[in-house]
Amino acid sequence: MRIRIKEEQVVPLLKHLNYAREQTDGLASELDNIKSKLEAMCVLLPRVKDWEEKLVGQFHDLRQHIYFFMNPKLLEDIRAEINRINVSDINPELPKEDIGGEIGRIDVNDINPELPEEDIGGEIGRINVNDITSKLLKYIGGEIDRINVNDINCKLLKYIDSKIDSITDIIKKLPEESPSSSSSSSLKQQSRPEEAQPRKWSNEWSRLNMPKMLLDDPAMKVLRLSYDHLESLQLKLSLQLKLCLLCFSIFPENSVVKKRPLIYWWIGEGLVAKTQDKTADQVGEDVFQELMKQGLITPHHKSEKIKSKPIKLVNSCRMRPWTLRMLISVAKEADFFEFDSDGTLSGNFSKSHRACLVAGKHAQISSSGDKQENLLTVFNVNEPYPSLKREWLLKLKRAEVLQLGRWQASPTHHIEVESLSGLGAQKLMKYLSLRGISRINELPPVVGLVSLEILDLRACHNLEKLPSDITLLKKLTHLDVSECYLLDSMPKGLEKLTSLQVLKGFVIGDLERTPCRIGDLVRLKKLRKLSVNIGSEAVIREGEFAKFKEIQSLCSLTISWGVVKIEKGQEDSMNSLSFPPQLSKLDIRCLPQGTPPGPPKWLKPSKLERLEKLYIKGGSLSSLDHGETNGNEWKVKILRLQYLTKLKITNSEVLEKFPQLLYLEKVERGERNEDDIVSEWNKDEEDKKGLNAATP
Repeated sequence: MRIRIKEEQVVPLLKHLNYAREQTDGLASELDNIKSKLEAMCVLLPRVKDWEEKLVGQFHDLRQHIYFFMNPKLLEDIRAEINRINVSDINPELPKEDIGGEIGRIDVNDINPELPEEDIGGEIGRINVNDITSKLLKYIGGEIDRINVNDINCKLLKYIDSKIDSITDIIKKLPEESPSSSSSSSLKQQSRPEEAQPRKWSNEWSRLNMPKMLLDDPAMKVLRLSYDHLESLQLKLSLQLKLCLLCFSIFPENSVVKKRPLIYWWIGEGLVAKTQDKTADQVGEDVFQELMKQGLITPHHKSEKIKSKPIKLVNSCRMRPWTLRMLISVAKEADFFEFDSDGTLSGNFSKSHRACLVAGKHAQISSSGDKQENLLTVFNVNEPYPSLKREWLLKLKRAEVLQLGRWQASPTHHIEVESLSGLGAQKLMKYLSLRGISRINELPPVVGLVSLEILDLRACHNLEKLPSDITLLKKLTHLDVSECYLLDSMPKGLEKLTSLQVLKGFVIGDLERTPCRIGDLVRLKKLRKLSVNIGSEAVIREGEFAKFKEIQSLCSLTISWGVVKIEKGQEDSMNSLSFPPQLSKLDIRCLPQGTPPGPPKWLKPSKLERLEKLYIKGGSLSSLDHGETNGNEWKVKILRLQYLTKLKITNSEVLEKFPQLLYLEKVERGERNEDDIVSEWNKDEEDKKGLNAATP
């Protein structure tokens, strides 16, 4: 049956078909346009990658100071900010017509809103080109997620540094004399800034309320979050490391902190402990070095000329001011120590189990009532005359650490104690430090300190003798009586301290006043470090120096002589000196003149086959020619030569004699009491220089 086609139906259909054909041609051009934009996107992505690499490079220096770790909530906020960024903002140098801006402005539905869904225009209409931008942002977000969080460019830290710099500029512009700054002038007259009260802000600083502003600043609060997520590239900063780091919060700004008292403190509180492979000392060294590697503490050397000393040889450190303020904020919130609202260390300990002796705040300690019964640690921060009454000390029933002595690197800090009555009843005490305290002639009975592991009496210049009951401290692992120059003998029975690992300041005097001799130390099977002082009146028995070899566990030995020249009849005893096979460090001080001249017979590679560190300080040594052949050569890696006026040797000659050397330090006296002349050589630094010179 023939179908009749009405003209009024056919004509509109033809018009629609022609219109659709025309629109299809236009859509094809739009698709080509989108394709070109996507190709431009492929050009943009390498530029984004290049931006990422530059960003990572910029953050490398930041990592040397502190690693900024953010919690998940903060990281989500950062990603949200990234998602709100236009693609064109990634590189502001891109022209506006580039891909990010164009694609973001395209709405394909606007091409022909009247087209039916089944038409080709409808298919294109269902394309949401903004999804392309979203996918690009998602890709960039993924790339950023792959960046080590340690390497995030923390503008916050720069902001804090800039704020501190601006505050410093404000302080500099303040008038030197003003009614409100009279007391600050007196502070300036003090000889040493670290002798002032800890964190004792100047009056103008406090008047501007800067300490509280910094502690309450939102930037500081975010910086505090970094403490909860601190980690290094290889080792997560564990709770142990965090607690050790918090101990730095009590030290005054710019203080130079000695490493050894710090590690002793950590051992006393149990923050570091021995493992199957390492002693507590070695674990403490690892913690100290890890904090330094992460830039949380910085090395300090006696001479500014020392630049390349290995981390393992660093004995003192400082902390950057903004790191210290972050720690104060964390320690205050955690009640690790107690601080005032402006960050000043308080003498109170109502909330904390640690009390600090602070200059000018002794009344707070004296009026503490019975609160000291719960104290874990008592630490003398900067009180030159700590006066602790007998009744107060007797209440320290749970105390494990009593640091009354000096922790500073400088020996000029003066501390006096009139009486130690009440000391000796602390049954849980593990660490007692009286380092550098004057007016201590003798110690009270210490038999009650049954848990004592570390007794630090270094530089107690008035100390004349040790208590006889010290030999009853069966848990004692460390005894330091070095630089106690009035101490002329060791108590009999010292060899009964079978747990002893470190003994410093062992005195050899005349036969009558030295009941404990080197031969007695052979019974100390755990002794790793030993320092011996040979007095000016010392009489060395025949073969006594050969006993060193029998201390099988000994790894480090220091010998100091108090005589300039060996007396006749003592040469054989001197030459009989021999060493244990495990000895890795030998420190010789004030070596006396012998007969014949030259190095002693025992200072030879064949006598010290495993020696890695050799320190020679002062004395009459004039040559390092050991005279051995047959392939015997030094395996020493660290060599320090100090104040050897008769030794004339160049660095090249030293390297020839010590072929495995990694670090050399030479110190000479300056003329007319000028500063010491210090020079150093570091193999790693020399290798870097050679590599840079070879690179075109």
